[in-house]
Amino acid sequence: MAEQMTMIQTLQTQMEELRQKGIEDRRQHVEDRRCQKEEIALLREQNAQLQRQVDNPEREGQSHTADRTASRIPTPADTNPASKTEIVERKLSKRGHPFTDEIITTPLPDKWRGLTIKLYDGSTDPDEHLNVYKTQMTLYTTDNNVWCKIFPTSLQGDPLTWFTELPPNSIDDFDVLATKFSTQYAISRPHHMSSMSLLAVQQEKGESLRTFLDRFNKACMNIRRLKQEVALHHLVSAIRPSRLTETRHGRSSHSSNQIHANRGTH
Repeated sequence: MAEQMTMIQTLQTQMEELRQKGIEDRRQHVEDRRCQKEEIALLREQNAQLQRQVDNPEREGQSHTADRTASRIPTPADTNPASKTEIVERKLSKRGHPFTDEIITTPLPDKWRGLTIKLYDGSTDPDEHLNVYKTQMTLYTTDNNVWCKIFPTSLQGDPLTWFTELPPNSIDDFDVLATKFSTQYAISRPHHMSSMSLLAVQQEKGESLRTFLDRFNKACMNIRRLKQEVALHHLVSAIRPSRLTETRHGRSSHSSNQIHANRGTH
């Protein structure tokens, strides 16, 4: 019984270490978001430079009577919107995007300052990401085209790659984009898993306790409202018997005594 209590205390210590690791991971994520914001600012500046490059060739193609206006800063009234749209579209199409012409040429809101939500990396609930995205976008606009155009800036890693590989002109509405997105990452929905799924998480032969606890903790994180006593019960059952236990008892000692002892610690 003393050995079982020691084992449970060790497991609790390991789980606390994993929680601390999770805190450090979240801090790192905050730092990553700061870096991403800087990258977005750089991309905006590059887009502004690209826009100026797009405007200049058109102005050079105008009649010589426009020479007196060529030295001042271009404004929307100085250029042909239709021609500028075609040039911008040709440049953007080289990067790869699934939007129709109507969406890609829709201007952003005047007060737009960029998203401040967590970038989606494919490891969490896609529906929750959509809800957070819609909530923030509603503060700026309800324009369907703008929602589509800004959505890829809320993605990173594999989801962003997935987006850029969508067929050209395959997205003409936000509902279509949202459906494709949630379907693609449906497996990441935590509510599809219950505590019963932990029965399949077992320590493998030769697997270290540290490696197994990392794997077990990740499985627990995908289950909403998982009670600690339920997780600990499955954890004790999933760990292979120690050599000492096997030597003294010749079989697994994960009996109901451990469950009661586990609950007693809480």
